[in-house]
Amino acid sequence: ADPPAAEASGGFGASGSNGITAAAVPDYSSAASGTAKAGPPATGGWSLFGGKKKAEPPGAAAAPVVEGPPPMDLAQREAVAMESKRLGSEVHRLFNGGKYADALSVAEQQLRLLGESYGHGHHEYATAMNNVATLYQAVGRYDEAEPLLETASKIQQRTLGYDHPHTVASLSNLATVYEAMGQAERAKAMQSLVAQMKRTWEEKERKKK
Repeated sequence: ADPPAAEASGGFGASGSNGITAAAVPDYSSAASGTAKAGPPATGGWSLFGGKKKAEPPGAAAAPVVEGPPPMDLAQREAVAMESKRLGSEVHRLFNGGKYADALSVAEQQLRLLGESYGHGHHEYATAMNNVATLYQAVGRYDEAEPLLETASKIQQRTLGYDHPHTVASLSNLATVYEAMGQAERAKAMQSLVAQMKRTWEEKERKKK
């Protein structure tokens, strides 16, 4: 699929981002049972994650904490956005060429740039984290992809909204990881949640028209 319009973050499967669309992540919404709860957990976390807590990679553990971005003037912010866009385009090119290891290296560079520039609680950082996790999926590093997607979705839930397409994209990727890891029940539950989130988002968008 062709990449959507450019955004500084460059996300996989997240609409409005400069990256690979959900081509690498199956859309399970049609098969979901729709049994998930209607709203986010009161704690602000994801009750469907469950399972044994895994150690998160450096930078990811601090991500759920809201951190203000370091002071930057307009020129600096524009420079960061341009560099992030360039890196996102390079990730896209390498991914489409099947060069997953090279794409992962560039995606990790983009993640570091956005973390250092915007802080670990920013939605751009979360989308870049989703990029890295998606590439971990592509090379079979599911144990490393899982905590990144969980963290990214929590940041996106807080900063963009519970059912925002970027949040949904990260959770859809997470469902794919669960399935690849042989965790069928967790995958099914997450697929159901994703389907319901898509429906609530679409309903809100219809009401705006």
